[in-house]
Amino acid sequence: MSIDLLVRGGRLWDESIGMNGVGDVAIEGDRIVAAGSTAAGPSSAAPTAADRARRILDVTGCLVLPGLIDLHAHPGPEHSRYGVQPDVEFLPRGVTTVLSQGDAGADTWPWFREGVIESSRSRVRLAINLSRAGESGDRPCFEELADADVEACVQAVREGGELIWGIAVNTHAILTGANDPREIMARGLAVAEVTDRPLLVGSRPTGRSPTSSAGCAPATSSRTVSRERRKPSCRTGTSARPHSRPAVAGCCLTSATG
Repeated sequence: MSIDLLVRGGRLWDESIGMNGVGDVAIEGDRIVAAGSTAAGPSSAAPTAADRARRILDVTGCLVLPGLIDLHAHPGPEHSRYGVQPDVEFLPRGVTTVLSQGDAGADTWPWFREGVIESSRSRVRLAINLSRAGESGDRPCFEELADADVEACVQAVREGGELIWGIAVNTHAILTGANDPREIMARGLAVAEVTDRPLLVGSRPTGRSPTSSAGCAPATSSRTVSRERRKPSCRTGTSARPHSRPAVAGCCLTSATG
């Protein structure tokens, strides 16, 4: 087996499989093909892997993690007032999966799929906005009740399949205008029930306003993202900074002392 890159000498940590120790990660193409600890002996990634590796990246002193997941993000700088480039802002920091919250609705979903999901090296998934326009408009997203279009949202979810993982709704009064927020919520629930997707609900206590009067960014979901505020972060170690490929393969490199 040929190895394109051997990430060598870092501390490997993956709680899901009980891995915690100094070891190596072997990468072929964009896939991790072997990983193992050298704390008690030779690594499963290499006793001879170094001889077969086209490139070796020495990350001694760094912590090597599985690719991180950002549970609440706004990727996609076009057609979304909050959007950023996922491959620029997330991937170099060890985040390989990005969950977009409400950046696109039924009308802007085709753009989001082509312009963000399919064009990014990062793995991007969308919680679609109940509002047809998502967060692309210059007015509150539920100012017009017709924009909370159940049928259009359901159709978009069916077209998107696994690329659309949830439904995003924000019922703050400044976003719903003169409309009853309970009606907006009811429509969001209807979409969630029909599509069997979780509903992410954003709101704010009375007296607090969002930073943008036209904003439509959903907050956390009580069903699936109750710990959203505890999302992980990663700082890339200096020895790993010149090469971002381990992040694509599912590795996050960070200084063990940082």
